[in-house]
Amino acid sequence: MSRASARRAPSARLSASDDSVQPIRMIGNVQHAVESYVCVSNSRRLVDEVAARTAELCQAVAGDNAERALMFEEGKAIMKATKDGLLLWIGARSHLMCHSLQVAIESNLFLVMPQRPAEIPWYPGEGTPFAVIERLLEKPQGSTTRVLR
Repeated sequence: MSRASARRAPSARLSASDDSVQPIRMIGNVQHAVESYVCVSNSRRLVDEVAARTAELCQAVAGDNAERALMFEEGKAIMKATKDGLLLWIGARSHLMCHSLQVAIESNLFLVMPQRPAEIPWYPGEGTPFAVIERLLEKPQGSTTRVLR
């Protein structure tokens, strides 16, 4: 199947108001997943810009500027804006597709970020999107600092 025929027309893309949109965090048939966290002050704008730059590669886009899911033929990427940064999750059927989606999201993120980090650390994902990163971001008991920064 060609890339053009696998894609939906822009007018057929899903939006947050469509009744047919599956829950954003529903992961489906994912065999490989990675997740990351990037400290940024303008995370909602970055979610919008990265989604817009990546949309032509997607079969569908769902969500709003706080949390956006990009659905591909063999995978899914989720970006979630937080107060202090941006959570990223990518899942796919194969390791190759997972890495390809990671490169697509990361390269578009580098293009729109005003201050680029030297690298974006990625962690192997578990069954639930953001479970690893959210656990790493939790404050240890009795501490005022977060584990990741």
